[in-house]
Amino acid sequence: MGVRSGASTERVGALGPERLAQRYTLDRGTLENLADRGSYAHTTLNAIDRTGVYSINFPFSTSDGSYLLYKNETGTAYAFRRSEATPSITARSSCRCAAG
Repeated sequence: MGVRSGASTERVGALGPERLAQRYTLDRGTLENLADRGSYAHTTLNAIDRTGVYSINFPFSTSDGSYLLYKNETGTAYAFRRSEATPSITARSSCRCAAG
């Protein structure tokens, strides 16, 4: 079992900054989320159950299959499937995550 925590500050338009905190409890072998009352989304007061789905990363043995990916904003998981044989991903993040 591994625990990963992180926080970011988001700003939308003229609204003031909003601090969002996350905590994930993962199986170190499969990278699936595990049941843990200490997991939360957006604030420590918002306990969340992401059991059995992926959220931070996919397993090291990822294949062409479909994977359930958890989306904190909706509180649901959706099917994620690779759309090309050799995917390329470009991502930028200003999140400074700290190990928990």
